[in-house]
Amino acid sequence: IDNLMINYFLGPAAVGLYAAYYVVFAVFIGRILNTFSQVFLPTVSNYGDIKILFRRSLVLMKKTGAAVMVFNFLLIWVLFQFYGSQFVFDWRLAALMAFSASSYGFLTILGGVIISIGVQGARLGLKFALTSAIINVSLNAILIPKFGLFGAALATIVATLVVMLWASCFLRAKIKTINNGEKQKINH
Repeated sequence: IDNLMINYFLGPAAVGLYAAYYVVFAVFIGRILNTFSQVFLPTVSNYGDIKILFRRSLVLMKKTGAAVMVFNFLLIWVLFQFYGSQFVFDWRLAALMAFSASSYGFLTILGGVIISIGVQGARLGLKFALTSAIINVSLNAILIPKFGLFGAALATIVATLVVMLWASCFLRAKIKTINNGEKQKINH
């Protein structure tokens, strides 16, 4: 969708440039995080205690967040060294794309925690995807004409952060429900 909207507003050359920055998603999400998820998801699905799992996921994100961002930024920079002079590297756009890929990666981890809940979590994943798509497309229509590729990156970031906030709130509410259920069992 991003590429179609970028092409409509900015033309095919902008699609190619955006794709050069977007490679970080393919490498980070497709290769690194996908490999991590193949181990993480089966592990968390059998873990049992969502409170500890959520807490450990947040600690992982806090401890690795800056390093993941720097890695993704440097990955974009290294890739641009191979593209040639037609692809101009903009550190601001690279920073936004690195933040976007990193945020999406952390959302994937939260998604794994939510899926570990079971069917309810899997259904919520579909709602997350639809909400993210609607926000992304709507913001692309507003931001791309005004800010170009920066607008496309910002739209993706906002969509990801909104869903991350929703996922975190859902998990906190689920944990609160679990805690209240445990207190009621103790009181009876």
